[in-house]
Amino acid sequence: MRSLIERHFPKLVEAGYVPTSPKDRSYNCIAFTLGDLDRWWWPPVYGKRFASYWPAGAPAQETVEAFAEMYALYGFETCPALEAEDGYVKVAIFAEAKEGLPAHAALQLPGGRWISKMWDQEDIMHTLEGLEGPPHYFSVSCTLKCRIARVPAGLRKLLVRYGNLVV
Repeated sequence: MRSLIERHFPKLVEAGYVPTSPKDRSYNCIAFTLGDLDRWWWPPVYGKRFASYWPAGAPAQETVEAFAEMYALYGFETCPALEAEDGYVKVAIFAEAKEGLPAHAALQLPGGRWISKMWDQEDIMHTLEGLEGPPHYFSVSCTLKCRIARVPAGLRKLLVRYGNLVV
C-alpha cells in the first residue's frame, strides 16, 4: 500500500525520495525550513482549523509575498535561481496553481539536496520536481536564500543534524 505522501505526490515515487525522520505532528514545512521542530507556522487566517505561530512583524496574510516577508525577518532574501550557492541555504516556496496560495516550503541544504516536512508525516529528502504537478498542482513560486552565517539557531542545529555544518 502506498504511503499518504506517495498518494498525494506520485512524482516522488518516480523521482525518488528518502524519509529522514519519523512522523511528527509537532511542526510543519514552514517551521522546518527555519529549524523550529516544536510548532506549526502559518499566518492567522480566518477559518484555519489549527493553532499556529506567526512572527510579529510579518504580514498576517496567506500570500507568497507575505511568506517572503516573513522569511526576510530571518535573514532570507529573494533570489532568481534554484541552484545551490556556496555559503547559502535556500528555501523554495510552493504555491497552488489554481489560486496561487502558499502550499509548501522546501529547504535546500548546502550542496544542493532538498528536504521538506510533509504535513504531519515524515521529513523527506527529495527533488523539487517530485512535489510538482497533479494531483495538487504545486509549483515553485518564490526562491529565497540566506547566508549560512546568518541562519536562525534552530536552522543551524538542523544543518548540523543533516551533516551539512560543522560547529
